[in-house]
Amino acid sequence: MMRQLLRLKLKSRPVLVKLLSSFCIIIVLFSSFSMFSYYFFQKNIHDEIITYNETNMANTTRNFEQYFQLLDSVMVNFYLSNDYINNTQSQNLNYAQASGLITDLQRLITNQHLYINNILVYDMRFNTVFDKTRGGSPEQVFNEYFRNPEYTADFWKQEFASTSYLKMYPAASFKQQSTYSALSDSVHALPYMVKSKVYPDFAILVLIRTDELFENFHQSINNNFYILDPQGGPLLTNINAEGITLPSVQPGESWIKDGHNYYFYRTGGNTGYTYINIVPDEQISSRASFNVTLTVLFIIALIISIVSSIFFSMRFNNPVKEIVASIRQLNTSPGTKHVNEFELIRNSIHSMVKANQEYQDLEEKKALLRYYDYVNRLKNIRGNSSESLEFNSEQRPYRFILFQLNYTAQFFEASIGKEDKTAYYIREYINLTMRNAATNTYTFQIENNQILSIVYEEANHPDLLDSLTQILNVLGEDKEYCFLTIAVSSRYEESADMTKAYDQVLDLLKYRPFHDQPQILDEQRKTLDGFIPATSLIEEINFHLKNGNYELVVQAVSRILQQMEKNQAGTYLFYNMGEEIRSKVNRILHDTKGSTVPPMPVEQIHTVEQLTQYLEGIIQEATMATKSQKIEQGSIVGFVITYIEEHFAEDITLDGVAEKLNITGRYLSTHFKEKTGINFIDKLNEVRIEKAKEQLRSSELAIHEIANKTGYYSLSSFNRMFKKFTGVTPSEYRRHASQSQNYI
Repeated sequence: MMRQLLRLKLKSRPVLVKLLSSFCIIIVLFSSFSMFSYYFFQKNIHDEIITYNETNMANTTRNFEQYFQLLDSVMVNFYLSNDYINNTQSQNLNYAQASGLITDLQRLITNQHLYINNILVYDMRFNTVFDKTRGGSPEQVFNEYFRNPEYTADFWKQEFASTSYLKMYPAASFKQQSTYSALSDSVHALPYMVKSKVYPDFAILVLIRTDELFENFHQSINNNFYILDPQGGPLLTNINAEGITLPSVQPGESWIKDGHNYYFYRTGGNTGYTYINIVPDEQISSRASFNVTLTVLFIIALIISIVSSIFFSMRFNNPVKEIVASIRQLNTSPGTKHVNEFELIRNSIHSMVKANQEYQDLEEKKALLRYYDYVNRLKNIRGNSSESLEFNSEQRPYRFILFQLNYTAQFFEASIGKEDKTAYYIREYINLTMRNAATNTYTFQIENNQILSIVYEEANHPDLLDSLTQILNVLGEDKEYCFLTIAVSSRYEESADMTKAYDQVLDLLKYRPFHDQPQILDEQRKTLDGFIPATSLIEEINFHLKNGNYELVVQAVSRILQQMEKNQAGTYLFYNMGEEIRSKVNRILHDTKGSTVPPMPVEQIHTVEQLTQYLEGIIQEATMATKSQKIEQGSIVGFVITYIEEHFAEDITLDGVAEKLNITGRYLSTHFKEKTGINFIDKLNEVRIEKAKEQLRSSELAIHEIANKTGYYSLSSFNRMFKKFTGVTPSEYRRHASQSQNYI
């Protein structure tokens, strides 16, 4: 019975059951993911700790091996180079050399990198042991000054006699007593003996401080450390080794777990010693208390998640039930009562979105149709749409308002954004402002930088000037990037005059004042619609351009622009003048370099100063090209022309001039013809005839005298050449020259 009631209860609340089931599935997924992540990361942490200890063990082994190698090198060198040890011929104890030996031992012990407590040198010849402070018999030294129950004098005598190589002994504690004090001190040291067959009567015993070895070379998170000799015997440890059995590791393995400890092994490549580090299991594995804490926290979080899921499911179920009830009241079609609630909500929202989208599409199509109809009217193209018929029926008076967006150079340099995006935002603002001012207003974009508003006037229509001034002031805040020019047409009554109205606002923009300030233009504010500069200024510009006179060209251009500005010429005329100068520059550049300058960037030129700066730049390029061409024609042609003009009365020959230039006459003839377009002899005769013409006009000398003064020694040759260049004889030229000074 209870099961049936529970099933009925669940059927009555399908939304609640689905929500709660969804929450439970999410909780199970997150719980599974959390448990998997915990065990996964626990295994990774375990592996990282193993790797960390292996790395520490490798570093410790490297440190000890490098130290032992250094100690071997230093002690063997001392053994073979000390004067006392090398003096094997002495029959008696040499106290001076013994004193030097003690000094050398003191110097060696002070080396901080060797960590030596003391060095004992045993001289078997005299049964004497020397250390850093004194000398004495083995019994006295090892039984009184360096006492240890295992390392007695007899033990060391036996070792000194039987050992002939480097040998390390297990570390032990030595009781040390100073010569000057009865007090004794204890030191834990690692004995190291150095002996060689080269000097068999000597042996050296080095006592190494084990505490400093551990401090400087052992790298680990604990101090459980062993060093075993190659035979497996213990050499050094910093723990109580009693009762501890070291397990053996398999070949190729670097660690092993035995009992509650991890044992990390590493064998030195130079000494053969085995280094062992013991890490307790609790430092690597997770602790039980930590696992219990995590388990309790996980259970608490799971309980809180389930309770929260039930609470939020019930809170969410109530508004959903109300929404479903409202939808079912609106939708009375049969079968909706048995439809899933979420499916019902989804279908209803989908229907509303679809209806809204269809409405928006219809509005966009209607606006697009209106836009095309207006454009057709502006371009004088007929259309047959119903929207067009609607506009044809409107015979109300209207005005055209054209907004021109003028972007400055700073706009492009600052990379504020693309022009189309900027124009879009400005168009939306203009559309909003104009609709607030006049209900029947249509605003759309004609060009990338032009926005057009058509305003139908009404009986109670307010003055448009206030709205236009508001737009001008608001957009004028950013005039350093973009300034606005507004052209307002006259009032038109017929819709057929739209093309005329559009042409009118275009003309207003065409002849607007040439500056970069926001402005409003109407039919009463027109500038000069025509300007013709003085012919002398144009000829001056052409002349100086061809001769590469930059300053003179700029001065002439500046005078023209100043005249245009004084006469209030329109923007269109300034652009025309700029294009005319650019075409002249292009002709110069084409003749000299075979290149041209790009079109004038009118979208970035809005003032006389900007136009002047642009023209100065291209004029400089043209004049520099002209000068470069003259320089390129160069020293050879320049020298020849100068030489001819200065020595025209002398006997000048091609080979003679070429000899002065250290070139051949043939090369000079070819080069001169290539650079100037005329032959050398023609240029010589041209200069001579010009000089003769000057003398015929200005002097009373006889013709044969003028011929001699200009380099012609034969009168017939002079007459023939003069008529060739002028078309008349010298006598005829003098007669006509006296009659008119303008004869050419």
